[in-house]
Amino acid sequence: MPGAEGETASMEVDTFTALDIRAEAEHLTPVRRGLLAWLRRAEVSEGRSHDITLAAYEALANSVEHAYGASDNAGDEDDGPSDVTVRTIGLRASRHPDSGLVVIRVWDQGVWDTTDGGWLRGRGLPLIYALADHVAIDSITGTTIEMRFEGT
Repeated sequence: MPGAEGETASMEVDTFTALDIRAEAEHLTPVRRGLLAWLRRAEVSEGRSHDITLAAYEALANSVEHAYGASDNAGDEDDGPSDVTVRTIGLRASRHPDSGLVVIRVWDQGVWDTTDGGWLRGRGLPLIYALADHVAIDSITGTTIEMRFEGT
């Protein structure tokens, strides 16, 4: 979020954008909080705001977990220079005031990891599909998921 190294965000009534989010779980909480605050300022109902925030967070978490292998973000900032490229993800949210349509787009540049995580895994995408009115996933270059929430 604003002020965090390597991350930029802007908030307006109609648009919320978080770019260059490090693809690490600890960097998702400020984005989730910022998105929820933006939805509230945009006067989206409280229940729908939580649904949208949960779906967006699941998409971000999927990017962290599946887009880049565990070793891709290896290397600790405190260890000095590293040959490792920092992997990032992004989120853009927009709200169309006339229709109340909220569109959330989450993207990464990784390659989908299809490793089976066991029987406790695999609930993120079904949750996203259950919460959003429309979901589209494009994985030609990286992965982009677009979620639409109507009549907010």
